[in-house]
Amino acid sequence: MKRMYAVSTRLDMTDELRRYLEDYIAFYNSIERRVFYDICHGIPSEMGMSRYISHICSSYGILKRTANSIRFDMQGRINAYLELKKTELSQISIKIQSIRKKIVKLESCVSEFKPLARNNTLDKKGLSEYKNMRSSLYYQKNRLNKLCQRKSVLEQQIKDKAVSLCFGTKKLFDAQNRLDGNGFRSHDGWLHIFQNRRDSGVFFLGSSDESCGNQILQIKPCEDGFLMQLRKDKPYEVDGKHLFTNIKFRYMENEIISALGDNRPMTYRISRKGRKWYLTVMFYINTNIITDSESGVIGIDYNDGFMELVETDKSGNMVNAEHVSLECHGAGSKAESEIKEKISRIVKMASSKKKDIVIEDLDFKKKKAKQNKGENAGYNRMLHLFDYHRYAFWLENLCIKYGVRLTKVNPAYTSVIGKKKYSNSRKLTVHRAAAFVIARRGQRFCDKLAA
Repeated sequence: MKRMYAVSTRLDMTDELRRYLEDYIAFYNSIERRVFYDICHGIPSEMGMSRYISHICSSYGILKRTANSIRFDMQGRINAYLELKKTELSQISIKIQSIRKKIVKLESCVSEFKPLARNNTLDKKGLSEYKNMRSSLYYQKNRLNKLCQRKSVLEQQIKDKAVSLCFGTKKLFDAQNRLDGNGFRSHDGWLHIFQNRRDSGVFFLGSSDESCGNQILQIKPCEDGFLMQLRKDKPYEVDGKHLFTNIKFRYMENEIISALGDNRPMTYRISRKGRKWYLTVMFYINTNIITDSESGVIGIDYNDGFMELVETDKSGNMVNAEHVSLECHGAGSKAESEIKEKISRIVKMASSKKKDIVIEDLDFKKKKAKQNKGENAGYNRMLHLFDYHRYAFWLENLCIKYGVRLTKVNPAYTSVIGKKKYSNSRKLTVHRAAAFVIARRGQRFCDKLAA
């Protein structure tokens, strides 16, 4: 099993390294924008990608590996943009379907009230309801029209592969039109901030056939962490080819050393945030699965504010249960740190017991798309705070890291079956009973509602 991991650390900057990066980052990002434009508008077929890369190298005097890194990074941004538009299209399609159902229902109600209103047979309350329904129908039709137009635009955008990105963010770019309102004293001050945001990163693509997994930037273990060696690009080789500095990683040092020893591709990104510089290393981890479901599994029922764990044996019987509370809510860093800590403990426990983890395969995209602003505010808030995506993301990452198999099962009726079949007979809470059903479903035991 293989998965990409990214680990970041702050760079210990030398004067020489700082001067080089501050000058090189603007040069590098200008090439990025040129390559992005060329890819979006189509590279001539007679040139092909290989000749185009050679053309970029000769035009700017850069290394071929630098040009390939830029091309790979820009193509990735374009692909991500198009995938985002496909997701938006899917969400809008769900909203359109939901609004059309509401319109049909409203039109039916309005047609029933209309003859009564025409004959003045409605009381004050009924007349008020009739006016509200007509008003709601009008606004729903307007909203449907706007969504249909937006859907048409997205479909054409995806078909034409038309990509529109603002390097440095569109919000900051538009701030030049309202300098005072955005905290800028002058246009020069805004321009400096915008250029720093736009030119904020350098990308170095790794390869397994290169020394230490990367030709341009290499890290090597040493007594005090790692020694970073950065090769200068051709226009900057006047006073030497390489720059050096020491770096340390707070996490996954052993995994990084293992990846370097196996000569796996090591991809790096140097980024600037204010006056600080950071190095991010991206590499694959290969993990062997050390768990199975023969001796039982650990089922997890994830809820807003807590998790219920149930451990089973090989026969699907409950042998242990635990309530794990989650005190922090929302998308903040505290909530993320808490959920990572709790999940890490659960995965380590599963690894030590050699048991698979079973969870529900939930997807709230459709439910979130159907929610209207101001409608059922309590349910909307619950969906916002119920951060299943981050929970599943960290659980998958840690399961791969520790060699634990993660099984996702159909979530249909787990709570209903748990409540009716196990909650009363075994004195279990509804959520613990649901976790028990999830665990048994992961072991392929069939729990059905009585007819």
